[in-house]
Amino acid sequence: MKSARNLPIRYRPGFDDWDDEWAASLRGQRLGVYGAKICDQLAGLVAGDTREILVYPIVPVLRSGASRTVSKAWLAIKASQTASDPTANAAWTAVGGMLSITTSNVAGIGQILNAQAPELRFDITAANTVPLTARRIYYFDCQMKMSDGALYTVERGGFELGQQITIATS
Repeated sequence: MKSARNLPIRYRPGFDDWDDEWAASLRGQRLGVYGAKICDQLAGLVAGDTREILVYPIVPVLRSGASRTVSKAWLAIKASQTASDPTANAAWTAVGGMLSITTSNVAGIGQILNAQAPELRFDITAANTVPLTARRIYYFDCQMKMSDGALYTVERGGFELGQQITIATS
């Protein structure tokens, strides 16, 4: 006797038909990233430091099978989760800042490196982190907009910004 696991999808117990199993699989899809999480990449960030954040988002598959790409992505870092969003790509302040990227490479901002199999790069510069307050908890989230207009929050969390010890830059 074959186990249910080895049976074709249409014969697996617990689902009336293939559409029911497909819907259940979509409900179970998780958003997030492959590889290093953003929170892990932000850990240890010190005021005045530079950090390149690489994000490999997990994009939910559409039931229709339609293909889509990432058209825009944001990385917001804020002192308060409920504060309004900072102006994208403007000078950062003690309350935070936001990077907005597209497929065009912008030095000091970042780029969508691959829109089909999403690969995002956010460039946090020393000029971004200097105005932030050391030993303070900052909150972040990364969102992406798909070519069909869908928005997804890839990851969100918090981190403590470290105190700069060495101030020399030359």
